[in-house]
Amino acid sequence: MEKIYRWLLAVCFLVIAFTVPVKAAEPKVMVTDYKVKEDKITAGGEFELSVTIYNTAKKNVKNMKVAVLSEAGELLPAKGAGTAYIEQLNAETEETLVFQMAAANGLEEKSYKLMIKLNYEDNYGSPYAVEDAIYLPLQLEQRYSLTDLTIDGKFILGEELEITGMVNNLGKGTLYNVTVKTSGDNISEKESYIGNIEPGKSGSLDMIVEAKHLSDGTQRMNYITVIYEDEKGNKQEKQEKLEQLGPASDIAITAPVYENLEKVKEEKTDTKTGKITLIVGIVFALAVLIFWLSYRKWKRKKKILEEF
Repeated sequence: MEKIYRWLLAVCFLVIAFTVPVKAAEPKVMVTDYKVKEDKITAGGEFELSVTIYNTAKKNVKNMKVAVLSEAGELLPAKGAGTAYIEQLNAETEETLVFQMAAANGLEEKSYKLMIKLNYEDNYGSPYAVEDAIYLPLQLEQRYSLTDLTIDGKFILGEELEITGMVNNLGKGTLYNVTVKTSGDNISEKESYIGNIEPGKSGSLDMIVEAKHLSDGTQRMNYITVIYEDEKGNKQEKQEKLEQLGPASDIAITAPVYENLEKVKEEKTDTKTGKITLIVGIVFALAVLIFWLSYRKWKRKKKILEEF
């Protein structure tokens, strides 16, 4: 009886061994890289996201469905449903998928979590599910404009000119450490610090430059550069031609106007002649006075002698 039992048990093991497939080791698929084409993501803007998926296993996988989604809908598919399909991913190979995404309006400037869900099968049709997460930093858009730009003063070589205007924050993020700098052919290089400008606010520009070179009838270029930083200290700067910011910003430096040299010479000559005439007059008057006094003295002496 015991032999029959052992024989039946051995037959059962053989049946199981030949009828039930043996599973291979569980496939391991993971996200190994991702990239944003635009280099930065802004609230309300679209971006292209590339995701690289790698099959680390020694076996192929198939029927892979890839889905991207954020926890609270901060990052959404701009086109389609945010899903992609890979028919087969061979062992130890990778494939890169591209998704068109959009960031919701009104987001704060920070990193947002994006989930990447992978559902696939092995060669035996057994299902697997993997979930990876990537973190995408979001930046608020920074834009500005220069308005009310005026230049006051005499456009004469060596004179000082006062440049005033407004730097307006048109973006959704704060402009940090805003600085304005001048340069060019006609004016001296100067730098003016304005400070931080919040969204929707403006900063006043007021700086003194020197008229450095004559225009000489040729077109000379002068520039004004606005420099600012984002929240992380990344510096941005934009240079604009001063002459293109409005009619009041045109700079044409002229030479100082001197008086007519001939007229100056005549005035000096007349002054010199007048002085000589005055001196001659005084000398003549003194001579007449001396002659008259001498004559009176002589006449008085003669009268005394005649009386004796």
